[in-house]
Amino acid sequence: MPSSRPIASRSVKIAPMALYESEITKFLRSLKEQRPHLEDAQQSGRRLLWDRDPLDLDQLQRSQEIRVKQKPYVYQPD
Repeated sequence: MPSSRPIASRSVKIAPMALYESEITKFLRSLKEQRPHLEDAQQSGRRLLWDRDPLDLDQLQRSQEIRVKQKPYVYQPD
């Protein structure tokens, strides 16, 4: 038999950390609200540093083939 109490009055256990919001999180949210262009600038910076054109596998193989092998101990004379 279902409980006659309304759902809202049932006690729900919520972890205390689930409701916690750090000072840093609050700061970042307010910063993004004040400066909406900031996220676009972050994305363009990320693209500049990390996004690369797809590798040309033929060019990669050619560059590996023509590479001069280094001796195991470079300071030993021949």
